Amino acid sequence: MKKRILFVDDDPTILQGFKRMLRQMREEWEADFAESGGQALKMMERDPVDLVVSDMRMPGMDGAQLLHEVKTQFPDTIRIILSGQAEEESLMRVAGSMHQFLSKPCEFETLKEVIDRACSLRDYLDNPELKRVVSQLQSIPSFPKLYNDLMNEIKSPGVTIEKVGKIISQDIGMSTKILQLANSAFFGFSSKIGSAAQAVEILGLDTIQALVLTHDIFSKIDKSKLKHISIDRIWDHSMNTGKFALQIAKAEKRDSPTRHFAFTAGLVHEIGMLVIAENYPDQFEEAISLALNNKIGFFEAEEQILHTSHDKVAAYLLGLWGLPDPIVTAVAFHHNPEAYPGSDVCPLTFLHAANVFEDELNQNMKFPDCLGMKESYLKKLGVWDQIPKWKKICQNLEQE
Repeated sequence: MKKRILFVDDDPTILQGFKRMLRQMREEWEADFAESGGQALKMMERDPVDLVVSDMRMPGMDGAQLLHEVKTQFPDTIRIILSGQAEEESLMRVAGSMHQFLSKPCEFETLKEVIDRACSLRDYLDNPELKRVVSQLQSIPSFPKLYNDLMNEIKSPGVTIEKVGKIISQDIGMSTKILQLANSAFFGFSSKIGSAAQAVEILGLDTIQALVLTHDIFSKIDKSKLKHISIDRIWDHSMNTGKFALQIAKAEKRDSPTRHFAFTAGLVHEIGMLVIAENYPDQFEEAISLALNNKIGFFEAEEQILHTSHDKVAAYLLGLWGLPDPIVTAVAFHHNPEAYPGSDVCPLTFLHAANVFEDELNQNMKFPDCLGMKESYLKKLGVWDQIPKWKKICQNLEQE
């Protein structure tokens, strides 16, 4: 079945360029075009679409407002924003509503790959067993209130670092975590960071959002339900994996969004494990024992017992919460990157490597989640020779 895609831009010449580019895809895509956000919403009311690609800067309703409305009215629609280099501040307003972003000008091959990846992710997570498990959860972590307050503030036109810091400071546990991270050797600042607002300015809003989300979810888990593995170990593993993924992305000279996506994916990649432990404690313990006794990956043991796994549960929930697709994709495929349909070095690549390195560097606290590096995947991307360099980076971080 053809994918229905709606392109939104107030510049008719841009839309004409899209029309020319898309002629070669007419067998796979059915495209419509709108010159304003209001027109786009009216078109979607008449005939829903699978995916919306919107320009950021438009008079009246801009791209951020449009995607927020699309998320509210048509939550199953994939949402992609087009933005220029000078619009990084504006992107903060759309962070909670977009699945993916594209830089302008956008080459056709880039556009095609992003759309194909987004659609493939939906297909990958459209699994009856996964939906059955999620539908039977007695306790799904709610979208954290602090995170929601933070996102609302970031989307407001008058957002400032001081206002964000004030929201963070309302949560003692979160403030402590952020100050602890800002003052760690990992960031290497010569002077001590003493306030939440200062920490927000130093760490950046993307990092703060990820920390708020994960800290809230981790703090709500009943530790008594985890017998064979420590929740503190899961937190440390997640934090270290995020740090490692960020530094590998930096070493590969990736852009700022890719680095932030890699870090966030590392922080949240084990959320599904916590959700399963909270809701299926007996099956969780059975999967731990099966993985350790049979020397198989924990996600493989979960598949045998629950017919789904924590990486898919995490990706499904992160998608429901509206996190960007590069993060959801990295979490969904980090154990099985060979199944990823793309051929690009991306946050998934950095998360997969960081996850394995973290396990190898903490062998006294082996994580049942890792089965080693996927050589065929990394060779296909042409980065297998980089593995020793990446590991050295992570070893240096661990020593610090």
